[in-house]
Amino acid sequence: MRKLAGFIAGTIIALAVSSAAQAERRVALIIGNADYTKAPDLRNPVNDARSMAKRLKELGFELSGGSHHENVTRVEMARLVRRFSSEVGRDDTAFIFYAGHGIGAHGTNWMVPTDDADIQTALDLPDFAISVSSLMERLERRQGGTNIVMLDACRDNPLPSDTRSSGATRGLGRMAAPNGTFIAYAADPGQVAFDGEGNNGLFTESLMRALEKPDRPLYEILRAVRRDVRRKASGAQTPWTEESLNDEFFFVQPREEAPVRVAALQPQTQPVAPPPAAAPQTSGWLTAAPEPAQQPVAVQPAQPVVTAPPALQSLESVAPSQPVVAMVSPARTTGQSATSVAPAPEPAVVAAPPATPEPVRVAAATVAPPATSAPAAPRIDSALLASTVGEMVAINPAPFQVMQASGEAGTTVRIAHRFALGKFEVTYDMWDACVDEGGCLGYRPADDGEGRGERPVMNVEWKHTQAFLEWANRRLGLAGQPDALRLPTEAEWEYAARAGSSSTFYFGDEQDEICRHANVMDYYGGRYFPIFPAVDCDDDYVRPAPVGSYAPNGFGLHDMIGNVSEWTQDCWSRKYGQIASDGSAHVAQRCDYHVTRGGSWMVTPKNMGERARGYKGTENLGFRVARTLP
Repeated sequence: MRKLAGFIAGTIIALAVSSAAQAERRVALIIGNADYTKAPDLRNPVNDARSMAKRLKELGFELSGGSHHENVTRVEMARLVRRFSSEVGRDDTAFIFYAGHGIGAHGTNWMVPTDDADIQTALDLPDFAISVSSLMERLERRQGGTNIVMLDACRDNPLPSDTRSSGATRGLGRMAAPNGTFIAYAADPGQVAFDGEGNNGLFTESLMRALEKPDRPLYEILRAVRRDVRRKASGAQTPWTEESLNDEFFFVQPREEAPVRVAALQPQTQPVAPPPAAAPQTSGWLTAAPEPAQQPVAVQPAQPVVTAPPALQSLESVAPSQPVVAMVSPARTTGQSATSVAPAPEPAVVAAPPATPEPVRVAAATVAPPATSAPAAPRIDSALLASTVGEMVAINPAPFQVMQASGEAGTTVRIAHRFALGKFEVTYDMWDACVDEGGCLGYRPADDGEGRGERPVMNVEWKHTQAFLEWANRRLGLAGQPDALRLPTEAEWEYAARAGSSSTFYFGDEQDEICRHANVMDYYGGRYFPIFPAVDCDDDYVRPAPVGSYAPNGFGLHDMIGNVSEWTQDCWSRKYGQIASDGSAHVAQRCDYHVTRGGSWMVTPKNMGERARGYKGTENLGFRVARTLP
C-alpha cells in the first residue's frame, strides 16, 4: 500500500512540474565537499548533496553533468562552474547548491575545495578557492532567467585563528542579490551552521522537509526552514535570505482552488436583540448569500450546549435546529472567547447573527435589480477592479466593543451599513498605474530602495490617498456615487481587523506568535534599528514585505497588523470616545491629523487597539480602500 501511495504521489508531482518544464529548463549544479586535505572533515555535506539531487530530479530539474558532485577539487570545481554557466539558457532557472566548508572574505563568499592545503590565509582564497560572486557574474551575463543559490557552507572557518584578521570572517558574509536572484544561507552572517546529528546538516534536513510541500512560493518554503532550524538550534543558527526576484518562484505550480467562504463569529458585546432577516442583496459587482432567518431558540436549562471554538465555528457548522447559547459580558473582552458555555439556566439572549465576509465577485450575466427602491450598484469589470484596487471582501457587521490601546473594551459600536474592504493594501503597482494615467497628482512615492511591484505603497500623505481614490472611482465609473471607493472609518477598520475575535490579536493573545502572522519590528529588525523596541521572534522581513506574505485573518484580509500603518477617514482624537456609535467617521471643523491603524514593520503592536496620529507621508504608512454596500 505504501509503495502504491508513493507511486501515486510521484506521478502527481511529475504531472505538476511537466508544464513548467515545457516553458523553461531548470538546471541544478549540486556539490557536496566533506573530505578535506587540511580543514576538519565534515560528516554530512555528501549526504546533503545526494538528498538535494534526488529531490530536485523529482521536481523536474536537470542535474548539470548528469549527477551531483562529491568531494571536488579546485580545478574540478572551476570546470563544473564553467560548464554549468554554459548549459543554462537565457530564460532558464539556474539552481546552485553547495554544502561544505565556506569562508566569507573580501566582500564575497568562497566555496572551499577539498584540496585546501595551500589556503593558509584569506589572501590565498582568490588563488585556491572558488568565489560565489564569480559564479553569479557568469549567470548574470544571460540578462534573464532566475538564479537560486543555497549555501549550506558556513560549517566553520577552516583558517587558523591567527589569520582571521586577514580579511576573513566567522561564517559567511552578506552578498548583494543581482536582479532575478534568490540567495539562501544556512546561517545568519557571523553564525556557524551545524553539521547535524542525523544524515543531513540541520539546514538541508529542514529544507528537505519543507520541500515535501513544493507548491508554495520559494520565500514561504525558506521561511518554514528558518523557523524549523532556529527552533532546533535554540536560536544559535538562523538561515538568512537575500532576494531580488522579479516573479514568485514555485518548485511546483500550485493548483487553483475555489475561493473559500469564511464565516465570522459574533464578537463579544452587550446583549442585543437579533436584527430582522434581510432579503438577499444582489448587485452587478458582488454576490452576497442571504443570511439565515433567525428563529427563537429554546435554552436547555439542564444541559447547556457547548459551541465550537471561535476559530473553527462557521455558519454552515451549526444546524438550524441546534440550540446555541451565547454568554456575553460588558467587561473586558481581551482573552475571552466569542462564545462560551452558559453556566446556569438563567434567561439567555440569543446572539446576533455572525458577520459573513464574502469575496467580491463580478456577476457573469445580467442580474435583475433587487426589489428595492435603492438603485443597483454599477457593474464593474473584474479585471479592471483587480488592476485598480485588487480584490475586495464584503462584510456584514455586527455590534462590537472597540478595543482601547490598553487592551480594555471601550464603547459599543453598531455599524449601520454593509461595507467592503480591500483584501490587500494598495501596492506600488496600483499607484504607478494611477500616475501613468495622469492621476495621483503625478506623485511617485519613494520605495526607499525596497522595490515597488507588490509591496504596499508608502510615503503617501492624506491628500495623496484622496487623489488615488479620485482616479480609481473615475476609472471604475463610481465617481459621485454613494458607494464610491473611500478610506475605511476607524470603526470599520477595527471591526474588519479583529475578524470577529475578542482576543488581544485576531489570532490569539500571545504576542510572541505575532511573527507568524505579521511583519513587525522583530528580532532582526531590532538589530538594524536598535532604537525601536522589538519582539523576540523572526517574521522574515526587516522592511515592508510584499502584500499577502502572511496568512489572512478570519475575514480573509491580509496585513491588518504590521507591514504599513493604514490611513482611515477619522480625524485624530486621543480618546476612543469620539468613535461614532454607528461606525461613521469622526470629523472635526479643523482636521490637521487623521487616525492611522494597524502598526507597521517599525513597531510591535501590543494589541488590536494600536492606533496613531498621521499627518504626513512616512516610510511606514500606506492605506487600503473601502466601499459602502447597498
